[in-house]
Amino acid sequence: MSRKLSRVDLCDLKEKVAKTIKTPSFRKYLISGFTAFFVDFIVFRTMYINMNIDLKVSTACGIIAGFITSFLLQKFWSFKGSQAKKAHHQVLIYATLTIVNTLFTELVIKEFEALGIKHGAELGKVAATGFIVIWNFIIFKLIVFRKKES
Repeated sequence: MSRKLSRVDLCDLKEKVAKTIKTPSFRKYLISGFTAFFVDFIVFRTMYINMNIDLKVSTACGIIAGFITSFLLQKFWSFKGSQAKKAHHQVLIYATLTIVNTLFTELVIKEFEALGIKHGAELGKVAATGFIVIWNFIIFKLIVFRKKES
């Protein structure tokens, strides 16, 4: 049985999104994400520009540094997880999500470029990142860093 989204459903969704955006964990999530991006960028730039290290090596090191920064900030600050036993499971899901996000971003960029959109790569990256920010927050909150139910 298919169900159309009604105006009430959309209003309810809009309210839930607005409420979520105002939560401390969402603000911390965004700050953590920007911090991880900054770490990634600084490591990449330092290695590639300042130290003349190969592009692929510099990119990989930046991504790894950003990944570690992001995971630790999300786990212990944004979502205040303390389940050390689950850390290996969380890292596995987090790494898988990172791979999916990377492939999704690449796909969106290629589509924007194929459509002949001016600055397609840049706009595609921004569009993909917008979706990723939203679904990552939901996945982190409900699955990866879910709090134990009492």
